[in-house]
Amino acid sequence: MIKLDSAQSRQINLDMLIYFDKICRKNHIRYSLTGGTLLGAVRHGGFIPWDDDVDVFMTRPEFDRLDRIFPREGRFVWQSRTRIPRYEYVYGRVMDSRTIIMEAGGLPSEGKGVFLDVCVVDGLPDNKFLRKAHITYMKYLYKGRRTVITDPNQADYYEKGLAHRIIKDTLNRTTDLEFWQKRMEKAMKRYPFNGGRYVGNFCSQYGAREMLHRTAFSSYQEMTFEGHSFMVCRGWEEYLKNIYGNYMQLPPPEKRVSNHGGDSVWLMEEGETREECIRQYRSQKTDSGKGQEKV
Repeated sequence: MIKLDSAQSRQINLDMLIYFDKICRKNHIRYSLTGGTLLGAVRHGGFIPWDDDVDVFMTRPEFDRLDRIFPREGRFVWQSRTRIPRYEYVYGRVMDSRTIIMEAGGLPSEGKGVFLDVCVVDGLPDNKFLRKAHITYMKYLYKGRRTVITDPNQADYYEKGLAHRIIKDTLNRTTDLEFWQKRMEKAMKRYPFNGGRYVGNFCSQYGAREMLHRTAFSSYQEMTFEGHSFMVCRGWEEYLKNIYGNYMQLPPPEKRVSNHGGDSVWLMEEGETREECIRQYRSQKTDSGKGQEKV
């Protein structure tokens, strides 16, 4: 297998997004760039200089349609809870089957391919109290899920002191990932997308900041990302303000870092299996203590 640099990793992500866009347009399915991908499109015309992944989101009705029609074979494969038993996420992913991610801090993406997250936008109740309660509950589920998938050997695992450590250790002994997945999926679908004035993607770190007026998805427009045209929802500016505030202002230099930490991306060569590559990588790390360009 061959280690890929940042530019090569970006190209794989871009190719995946182009393929995803092609599938959606062919089947009249609407989506929107989101997160750092949307911010990069608006502020930089492409990838944020210190980032290399891509993210999109779509409404629940559109997601369910995509989940049914996405091709089952090819380089880019679709992953979801309807396709894979005990799948580790409550949203979808497109994965490049020729690649493999190493050093992901014990997260489920470690040992799997480069991916494009396809997040889901669901409904919220109109009642203010119920809306706040639902968002709070989703935040609780999100944190519970993060607790049981985070590697305890990571430096930040116990950063909040003894009480936090006891809670995390208790959750790890009494629950597993599937416990949280089932509850998150049920809660996400509790309120239909078309049922109220507000919607959002609440399986993320941003919580209430992901709440948008439903009219944000009433229409879509084209936006350029790395020289290609992709869809963005009508409410893209409302979304960016909610998440980033003054989104056109660059963060301070010390915060211009990737969210993926020590992730490294490798390309599997012809005839190699994922299991063989993982064994090779671990053996190399044990023998040399540092990565090589090719193993």
